[in-house]
Amino acid sequence: MLKIPTLSPLFNSAAEVLHEQATQEFWRDLRNSPHEAQAEKLLRRFSGDIDPSFLGFLGQYWMLAQLLPLDRTIYDIGCGYAFQSWFFHGHKSYIGIDLNPVDDRMTFPHTIHIQADACEWLARDPNPGIVDPHFAICSYVPPWGKGNIEAVVRAHFRHCFVYYP
Repeated sequence: MLKIPTLSPLFNSAAEVLHEQATQEFWRDLRNSPHEAQAEKLLRRFSGDIDPSFLGFLGQYWMLAQLLPLDRTIYDIGCGYAFQSWFFHGHKSYIGIDLNPVDDRMTFPHTIHIQADACEWLARDPNPGIVDPHFAICSYVPPWGKGNIEAVVRAHFRHCFVYYP
């Protein structure tokens, strides 16, 4: 069993507080569930990229999951290992689009994973998210694919959160 991170007494920023709270909630929810073994397997396999205290930028995903209406389909552009998909388990569905193989991502009953360059995938359908109830998240996506992913997401989705610090 993994050691679950605990909140430290001092925080550098509100984002750090949010990240730690989201990470704790993720592990609390997954403990003793069928998904715990899947998370542990991914952590062992990608130990250089992630660890129990850093599964990605969970804080902003946790906050978005609290704010977005449950009837939304969430498109996570550049979803990485998709640990954050857990926070959207109450939403209509979660679609993770990334170059990583589908087997390298967390999978829950509400998730759909697509292995593709996001710009190329979005170009196949000229207006996939213009109408409700879609919401796209594009956060910290590295420029490894073809095209300007920020511009493509903003052009394809009326409702989106694009974040690069």
